[in-house]
Amino acid sequence: ELLLALLRYSVPRAPSTISELRLACLVTSDQNLFRQLRRKLKPLSGTDEMLLGAVGSDDVRAVDTNATEGAFAAEIKISQFQKRMRVGKEVEVEFIAQARLWRLSFFASSQDRPRSPRWGSWCVGLSLMESSPPTWVDSRLIIQDQPVQDVIDEEQSKPKPTISLRIKSPGELVPTNAFTHVNQTKQIVVSLEESIMGQTLQFGGTSYIASDEVLRARLETRLSKQGSECVIM
Repeated sequence: ELLLALLRYSVPRAPSTISELRLACLVTSDQNLFRQLRRKLKPLSGTDEMLLGAVGSDDVRAVDTNATEGAFAAEIKISQFQKRMRVGKEVEVEFIAQARLWRLSFFASSQDRPRSPRWGSWCVGLSLMESSPPTWVDSRLIIQDQPVQDVIDEEQSKPKPTISLRIKSPGELVPTNAFTHVNQTKQIVVSLEESIMGQTLQFGGTSYIASDEVLRARLETRLSKQGSECVIM
């Protein structure tokens, strides 16, 4: 609370101060403190601030689940998801898990080349941020149907298939500010269209986004070379 109070009155903050605070959270693996500091350390863009208004910010709650496999699960809430994607073309959240600083982003692909998601398609990207050690990644992003509770039509009230996207690294994942060597990558990118129902996140009225316009997702991750499945208990 003292740190938060000091930050409130220390404006503007130098980039070096922000970097040191982010590093302090990472060194201590303090995701709870990082959650509280993130809005102060990285203010919203003008577009996000306009669209979010008083609705509230995004939230990530990450828990390390298996120290042996370096596994963790992150519960993610993104406010005004569709509006921000349509206007700003990108939404991102950051969090700390397994002694690493992660960024999960949703964005519209701006490239149109072989073996890349088609231009304009919505994608999800996973990357490591500064001072995080390299690692192999095998993860799955899970988004469940959010049916309206008071729907009378029985067909509409039936839950739809869960969106499940495999996000695995072709090589070691390294921080975005690091040099890459052979078999290393800075970001894992997967098109939402790789899941049968994934592309419906772009459509108005999709039942995968709740009536409060919040996208709720779960990222289950294991820091190891990919196996046949990625299941985090």
